[in-house]
Amino acid sequence: RKDQILDLYKNCEKHPNLPRLRSELESLGEDVDRILQSDRIFLYFMQFGICAYSKKDITFEKLRKHDKVYDMDHIWAQCYIKDDSLSNKVLCYREINESKGEKYPVEPEIQKRMMTTWLEWKDLKAIDNEKFDRLTRTVPFSEDEKFGFINRQLVETAQSAKLIAELSTDLGEAMVGINEQEIELLMAERGK
Repeated sequence: RKDQILDLYKNCEKHPNLPRLRSELESLGEDVDRILQSDRIFLYFMQFGICAYSKKDITFEKLRKHDKVYDMDHIWAQCYIKDDSLSNKVLCYREINESKGEKYPVEPEIQKRMMTTWLEWKDLKAIDNEKFDRLTRTVPFSEDEKFGFINRQLVETAQSAKLIAELSTDLGEAMVGINEQEIELLMAERGK
């Protein structure tokens, strides 16, 4: 992820936040790869240290301390679809996320304020086309789309139930009376 961020920054040398962002990235030292596994931290650097809905600067130290000022928002709310990909997440101020709630599409005022920034991010490949499309869509989900989300979730649930049944069969009587940590250890030993 560090290389991805550095590649992004090579394409926008004149961005006003770059000196600060480079310094903050370097301050992570040898732990940089581990720390960047946090989607919140990674999105911070990919969004040039600003809120995806307001353009306000985000304070890196508060973000690292998990201060309750910032949220990771799911553009398509999880009540519709369980999509935890980066294409469905942005870093934003908590107060904006709370006022947005589970509404979709993103409010027109936010879209108007952020469109130039989102286009810049897309052109620089800081966000992919899917995220850009989700942020800029202007029509709510159709009934067919909602139905499709529900069907996908039902299929995923059925697949999960089938996998659990298969695992239970594989483990058989050995599973009776053991706790969750012991089950995880057994599964790891079996490579599942």
